[in-house]
Amino acid sequence: KVRAFIAASCLGVHLVARYRPSWIERILTPVSMWMAFMVAWSVTAMVFLHDGYASPYYAGICLVVITVGFLSVWPTTTAVFFYALTYLPYALPLFLGTPVENPRLAATHHVFLLSTIIISFVAQQFRFRLETAKFLDSIRLAEASRSLEDALGRLTEMDRLKNEFFNNVTHELRTPLTMILSPLDVMLHEEEGVALPRSTRASLQLIWRNGIKLLKLINDLLDLSKIEERYLRLRVENTDLTPLLIEITEHAAPLAAR
Repeated sequence: KVRAFIAASCLGVHLVARYRPSWIERILTPVSMWMAFMVAWSVTAMVFLHDGYASPYYAGICLVVITVGFLSVWPTTTAVFFYALTYLPYALPLFLGTPVENPRLAATHHVFLLSTIIISFVAQQFRFRLETAKFLDSIRLAEASRSLEDALGRLTEMDRLKNEFFNNVTHELRTPLTMILSPLDVMLHEEEGVALPRSTRASLQLIWRNGIKLLKLINDLLDLSKIEERYLRLRVENTDLTPLLIEITEHAAPLAAR
């Protein structure tokens, strides 16, 4: 009858865990502890129903203790509570002063059971600490990952704002420069019939060339922002430095003359 009751109880818990796992997850520790108690107490009852402390059924309690230590991960208070309530029913006759037919065999069984409980408890607590450390490490890793994601998001937003500001400023620089170059171009080409002295024309041409160069630099800056956004590919080619150096020298000649 005891075996049938235990088997029926375990089957019921198995069916609930199979078809209603959310119920079991909320009370997993009490359910697992209750199942272990039922098995351990039923074995203890069978011990005293068959030859008392001389019964070999006490080994079943050891198996329960080993199984719980192997499968469960409980904190110290929960583990102490379980092992104490597992051992006390077996030791209750000694506490009540019940006569024992073979004290030496009973003592041997008690020592073996207590040794099994101690070893199982120590192993379980070691595993509990490892699992706790692993869990805390996973939490810290998740927090670090979220922090890095937030930092990356802020950096991305800052980079976007920087590029937007850079593009706006560059466009604002190009607009007044275009307004400056446009009348200069008209004056140099005498489209309005303006006759300029040679020195004035040379100065205006110098201003116009430097303005064109500045406009080109602004356009290059806009291209640079496109490169950062991967909208433009950089083309590298050989360049003759002589015309470039001559142009730079000509631009600096008036300042050097002064």
